[in-house]
Amino acid sequence: AQPTDEIPGVSVEAKVAESLKLKLDDHLVFTVGGENREVRVTSLRTINWDNFQPNFFMIFQPGTLKDLPATYLTSFYLAPGHDQQIVDLSRAFPAVTILQVEALLEQLRSILAQVTLAVEYVLLFVLAAGMAVLFSGLQATLDERIRQGALLRALGAERKLLVKARRIEFGLLGAVSGLLSALGTELVTFVLYRYAFDLAWHPHPWLLLLPVIGAVLIGGAGVFGTRRALNASPLTVLREG
Repeated sequence: AQPTDEIPGVSVEAKVAESLKLKLDDHLVFTVGGENREVRVTSLRTINWDNFQPNFFMIFQPGTLKDLPATYLTSFYLAPGHDQQIVDLSRAFPAVTILQVEALLEQLRSILAQVTLAVEYVLLFVLAAGMAVLFSGLQATLDERIRQGALLRALGAERKLLVKARRIEFGLLGAVSGLLSALGTELVTFVLYRYAFDLAWHPHPWLLLLPVIGAVLIGGAGVFGTRRALNASPLTVLREG
């Protein structure tokens, strides 16, 4: 066996080292072309794979693999509209393999767009279901609201005041629902971006409009659904009650 100080070093990507339970000064043996190469873990690296820069899970000390066949890798930026240069490069160097990252990014954008569309459809379905539940609840308590409204009007409350009270009640309900929807949407997108796609997540300021939209929609729907309670004659209701 070689002395430890003569064994070539290797730098290992941190997540790979964690999965293989490697630590500094551990020894690894690689079989390449029928030959065994022993190396020593000299460092651990954290890599940001999202920047599409060339990188490797393991980087060997210079000279460790010098007598083995090699494949070279590089990256470059090509401005839009210069695709013909890729064709010319492929013809000039047939052995060169060219990977267009833009095509991969476009596919990723398409997947994210489909996921976003699916989430939007789910939100619309939840909104429709919520409106249906709201109207069902209003119908279930309509008789009680009619008697309550008639009693308040008999005690001197003006119709304008009752309408305002309904708007505040259902407006607050809609605002809270919109706020919870915004927080839920942000949470879902955060989990998808962070853990499913391993991408950088950014907040969506436009979701702050959901509480306002919820207040307007549910507030209007609530007032509309309880209009009979506001229009009923107090004398008739109290006489029948």
